[in-house]
Amino acid sequence: MACVEFSFHVPSLEELAEVLQKGLKDNFADVQVSVVDCPDLTKEPFTFPVKAAYLC
Repeated sequence: MACVEFSFHVPSLEELAEVLQKGLKDNFADVQVSVVDCPDLTKEPFTFPVKAAYLC
């Protein structure tokens, strides 16, 4: 059985934000999508019990 390789487009975070912005504008009156650093989810208002790198 032969192995087949595929190339996939991996969008940048900015490109993803732009696509989300356009799509959400169709369903919401006020939408703003931006890429920011992940907050510390162990602090208020989230107060997760442990730090989890995979959540960001």
